[in-house]
Parts: sequence; C-alpha cells; structure tokens
Amino acid sequence: LVGKLITWVLEAVFTLGFGTPVIVAQAVTAISKWATRIGELIQKLIKTIKKVSPLLGKLVEIFTKIMKVVGKLVGKVTGLDVISTKSIKPG
Repeated sequence: LVGKLITWVLEAVFTLGFGTPVIVAQAVTAISKWATRIGELIQKLIKTIKKVSPLLGKLVEIFTKIMKVVGKLVGKVTGLDVISTKSIKPG
C-alpha cells in the first residue's frame, strides 16, 4: 500500500494533476480491498477468541485443582500439612 501511495503521488506530479481522477479511483479500490481484508481478519480473530475463551476457563479450573493437590502433597512431604491455612487470605 505504501508503494502504491508513492506511485500515485508520482503519477499526480507527472500528469500535472490531470490524472487525479484515475489516481483517486485506484486509491479507493486499493483501500477498499485492504479494509475488506482487515475486516475479515478481525472477524476470524473474534471467532477464535470466542471459541478459546471457554477452554481457557476450564484450563484455569484444572490448574487450580492441580495446585491444590500439589500443595497438599508438598505439605505432607515437608510436614507443613499440620499448619492451618484458613487464616491466610489471598492477595
């Protein structure tokens, strides 16, 4: 798109402005194509995020369960399982 912009500027200069209507038509067409491409990519990205979001929630639940199990195992191995964690607040 940048290369086309340079070309359009040079065409406008060398045609002394008489080629401007053609240049504008070319620019509008190119910009429209790029806008369509970007719009399609954004739609695909949104669809992907919608599909992945529930999976990430499940993954967080699984990791939480794993961390609880690991915490219990570490407590038993180190003898720290006798310490009460009820008074400890997250954050």
